[in-house]
Amino acid sequence: MISDDIKDAKNILFCFGKELPSPLVLSVRPRSIGVVELANSFVITFLEAPNPAANEAMESWALGVKNR
Repeated sequence: MISDDIKDAKNILFCFGKELPSPLVLSVRPRSIGVVELANSFVITFLEAPNPAANEAMESWALGVKNR
């Protein structure tokens, strides 16, 4: 069931890392930011990343789009 309040929802998928030594490790390193459109606002969510730099980047992006 999808809430009637939700107009649209998207997951933005990406990989954080300073290195990508092999194409085989890409699938174990994805991160996502969830964006949900409501009638008059958006909700942005993400899970805390084990890498502090990745976590900071996601938090900065989410805060950067706040009230735009």
